[in-house]
Amino acid sequence: MTSATVSAKIPPALKRKLERYKIRVSEVVRVALEQEVSRAEERNLESRLEHISSQLSKKLRPNDIVLAVRASRRER
Repeated sequence: MTSATVSAKIPPALKRKLERYKIRVSEVVRVALEQEVSRAEERNLESRLEHISSQLSKKLRPNDIVLAVRASRRER
């Protein structure tokens, strides 16, 4: 697996604490970045779903949905 390098400037005191407590910075950063990307993807999907939902609500009437559900139940 190929990796990319990411760097960040931190205060010297924080660097000393990381070393003192033997905190694996790369692991912490990787997990934090994965979580942030996951949250961003969720926000993006939520936004897209809201857009699609608003578009569908303009085109579908509640009665259309009821008829579709009833038809799908008869197919079983």
